[in-house]
Amino acid sequence: MKPEKQSPGKKICLIVALIWTVGAVLWGAQIWSALKTDASSWGHYILLLLLFAACALRWFWKWLHTET
Repeated sequence: MKPEKQSPGKKICLIVALIWTVGAVLWGAQIWSALKTDASSWGHYILLLLLFAACALRWFWKWLHTET
């Protein structure tokens, strides 16, 4: 029999969410820099920003709904 899967603790969820949030902010800065220099790669940065933001939101949601 497989052991029951345990959810990460509330503190771990918050730490992971903050890491994803910092990543999203950094990609936002890359977009800002690319737009100021008329670089053509800003489209890729938007996709990465959306990915990082979605992961951050998912972990914040998990943090809010974790008991301990």
